[in-house]
Amino acid sequence: MSVNWWRVARIACYVLLLISAIGDNLLVAIIAAIAIALDIIEYFWDRYKRNQNNQQSAGEK
Repeated sequence: MSVNWWRVARIACYVLLLISAIGDNLLVAIIAAIAIALDIIEYFWDRYKRNQNNQQSAGEK
């Protein structure tokens, strides 16, 4: 499985935004934390769907 560098870059930006906003702006920190969580959920959902597709294609052979 290849690395999705766009996802890695997005998560890195969200983490930097979260770190810089924690003391100053609570709303921005909350938005960054939600964005990180959604990106991680998207990763696991993509992985789950890919595993399902692999199992279905293996069953057809």
